[in-house]
Amino acid sequence: MIEDFGQLFNKRIEAQKWIDKINFGYRDFQQFIKHKPIQKVAYFIWANPYMVAGKNTFINEMLCLNHFENIYDIKEERYPEIIINKMRIQGDPEILLLSSEPFPFTDEHAFELGRYTHHAKIIFVDGELFSWYGSRLVKAFHYFKKLH
Repeated sequence: MIEDFGQLFNKRIEAQKWIDKINFGYRDFQQFIKHKPIQKVAYFIWANPYMVAGKNTFINEMLCLNHFENIYDIKEERYPEIIINKMRIQGDPEILLLSSEPFPFTDEHAFELGRYTHHAKIIFVDGELFSWYGSRLVKAFHYFKKLH
């Protein structure tokens, strides 16, 4: 996409700089993450009703890259609505990731969701860095390191 924009706007050199930065960050992150254990997660994007990132999403790809096994990767829908009191039988995540967007999760949501797990760690995450592709990836890999 960045390469296409570089050609479209006659900014090939600038586009290549962005591509090189992203590729460097990606390779560096791969080295960082390669020995980290895989952890089961649920990535929440919405409340009332509760919705999560499922398979065939950019978010799910970022989760896999982070050695996070998305317990909702098996659903047909991309962003399925879930019943939170079934979380334990649907995969019992070790970590709940509450995205900053498109829904602003609060401590009250974290408390409510935590009641339906076996003591999952709850982390508020920057939704832009998990869901916005393109130039945001330059910042994403550094953020993912801090997250771990």
